[in-house]
Amino acid sequence: MPAALGSDGTVLGATPGGQAAEVDAGGGTPKELGFLARSGLGTAADFRTWTELNGSAADQRCRTADGTTRTISPQGTDPRGQVWVDGGVVVGNDVMRQPWMAKGCAQAGTVVKSGDPASGVAVAFSYPDLFTAERANDKVLRIVDVETGRVTAEHPLPDGVRVQSMGDPDQKWYAAASGKWFAWVAGNTLRWMPRDTWGAVSVLPGVPTPKKGLSPWMTADNRLITYNTGATSFVLDPVTGRRYKSPDVVLAAGDWLLWRSGDGYRLANLR
Repeated sequence: MPAALGSDGTVLGATPGGQAAEVDAGGGTPKELGFLARSGLGTAADFRTWTELNGSAADQRCRTADGTTRTISPQGTDPRGQVWVDGGVVVGNDVMRQPWMAKGCAQAGTVVKSGDPASGVAVAFSYPDLFTAERANDKVLRIVDVETGRVTAEHPLPDGVRVQSMGDPDQKWYAAASGKWFAWVAGNTLRWMPRDTWGAVSVLPGVPTPKKGLSPWMTADNRLITYNTGATSFVLDPVTGRRYKSPDVVLAAGDWLLWRSGDGYRLANLR
């Protein structure tokens, strides 16, 4: 089952037994990578990364082409949370909902501190821009440059995203970013806006509802936006407004789109 698509067209996924496997942009039969991974898969030109369970805890592991493997999450990672890989940087959240980042496998990453009193939680990443949402105190969406650690922009919380008050149940919402777009799903509504103007929000109601117990996630490439519920996928072209539903996983990254067709998956370069 595909779980991650790299900007170079490499596809990572897991077999029914949980073995991680990959196939490059040339296609063919996926090859097993020799480790178990059910979440947190990501790929870059010179490394593969995955979430590894350690009892009740979880660590983000990273392996280079020569087989060197180390833990890169500074104080564990959320075993059910999304992990993003772009520009050779890995981003995730730990169990205390603090964002962390690591530049490849060279060394353990660092917790991202972006603002006072709270940094917020990572919700999307498009190198070098990390998007963090702080819904309780500052009530903002921040953009953090992972190379400098500086906050480059602050915006109000996206439409449909609620302020978090003490005692309120946590709102589940999902986001994705590319160099062109910032998109998010709150409730059953997909919204998106161009990043160059950060305005003119487009709205599309009635996106698929995730089944109980499944964790949706979004991806975005230079042209398309996808929303995967775990049972149904939704693909949107923000420029033309065309949309497509699929009963299978659909992934976008860079200039690539991966979708199921017949008895296999297809990978296309949309450049």
